[in-house]
Amino acid sequence: MNEQVSFSCPNCGEPLEDGLNFCGSCGNQIEVTQPIMTTSIEEYNSRIQDSNNLKSKTRDISKLIPLVIAVVLLITTIYEYYIIQKKNNDLIVMEDQIYSLTGQVSQLEDEVFQLEDDISIMSSKNYQLQQRSDFMDEYIALVSDDDTYQYHTLGCYRFDSTYFWAYNINQAWNLGFSECSYCH
Repeated sequence: MNEQVSFSCPNCGEPLEDGLNFCGSCGNQIEVTQPIMTTSIEEYNSRIQDSNNLKSKTRDISKLIPLVIAVVLLITTIYEYYIIQKKNNDLIVMEDQIYSLTGQVSQLEDEVFQLEDDISIMSSKNYQLQQRSDFMDEYIALVSDDDTYQYHTLGCYRFDSTYFWAYNINQAWNLGFSECSYCH
């Protein structure tokens, strides 16, 4: 049930009629305000009950917040654990690759050492062969069986090695052979 409240003039205290903006007794201008509504006890109790229900729901929700936080932390922990495990597995694979590559590097270093030894041996042999070649070019005359009467060194492209004679250079001169203009 709603009761209607009556107002009085703030200037003279006379009761005011609804809807008038001036006091009928003193002429004072009245500000129009919304009338105050009164509520019944049942309505008041109902509002109190609604408020209590809302507080109860709020308490229930506030009880869920730690549970939600715990679930979020658990999911985050599981995800981080998964990421760490994946990275550990990747690390193990990389360590295996490093171990394998280290073995390959060791093998290659051994091969390099062996090749360096081979180069040293070949250099020594090359030096010996170069000395022999220089000796032959300086003291041996190779004469082809042709009508040019010239003697050659071993690397001359004009030298025909099918049939030839080898003399020392002095003997080749004495026999009438001359130097090849290309190789001497």
